[in-house]
Amino acid sequence: MEYFMPRNVLYNGIATAESYKILAPKAKQTPKDIKLANYLGWCFEMLGDSCNIVDDIMDQSETRRNQPCWHNVDGIGLSAINDALLLETSALYILKKHFGKLDCFLQLLDIFHDLSFSSQLGQQAEARSAQNVNNFTVENFESIAMNLITNFTGYIPVALAMTLAGYPNLEPLQEARAIHKDLGLFYIVQNDYMDCFGDPEVTGKVGTDIQEGKCRWLSFACMEVATPEQKATMKAHYGKDSAESVAIIKQLYIDLNLPKIYDEYTTKIHERLMMNIANLSDEGLRKVFLKFAETIYYAKNMNLPLFK
Repeated sequence: MEYFMPRNVLYNGIATAESYKILAPKAKQTPKDIKLANYLGWCFEMLGDSCNIVDDIMDQSETRRNQPCWHNVDGIGLSAINDALLLETSALYILKKHFGKLDCFLQLLDIFHDLSFSSQLGQQAEARSAQNVNNFTVENFESIAMNLITNFTGYIPVALAMTLAGYPNLEPLQEARAIHKDLGLFYIVQNDYMDCFGDPEVTGKVGTDIQEGKCRWLSFACMEVATPEQKATMKAHYGKDSAESVAIIKQLYIDLNLPKIYDEYTTKIHERLMMNIANLSDEGLRKVFLKFAETIYYAKNMNLPLFK
């Protein structure tokens, strides 16, 4: 935790705590209540970083947050897998310790279990679609995006905050399903773009999506607009761990004008987000999701990562 977590931008944890401050009634805004919301945010961060450690091992990544990945630290190696499990189970331990006697404990536990399950489904879908550009379809891309990211960026922080704030159920969140989806979609498209074209000093890591042959937004968008000859180039070089192949794929993306398509695509998502947020009936949720939308759009315009 001391090595891996301090360099994170802490989006998930902050989103959880700040959502609570917006949604909770004044009677539940005591210092003790706010501290519990912060604890909840840290549990979320720990679960997220347990996934990041495993993801770095699966991707054979070299760096994260401008330092060697945890499994690349001297003396760690594959014991990082157990460390990732320790992070996950420690988050649940903290949850039980501080929330176990509260009426909302079981629902909070259920939300975290759903988060872990969907994240692992996303990892599996990503691994199975890799290395075969014929699998780079809108269905596969959205399945990966929805399971890996959407819960993290839109649904989970608000669900946790609502539960702690005393909402009797999460039905108001069902009205916001399109918003959850677009928040996650916006994030993963931005993340995929920065993996290829971002500055490693800013993103904190050297992108490996091309070498790993992942089904991500750029590769999916490429296959959507490429000519037969360009698709043949993708098949020949995508997923190859060589500097020459990576350079060829990046040039192909530029030739297809994907940076411009990316800008237009994310602008449309943001416009749709703002329209759907304005139509929400719950005032508190409108404020929460407006803050989320403003944050991700600012990060995109400033070429800043939401997660590291």
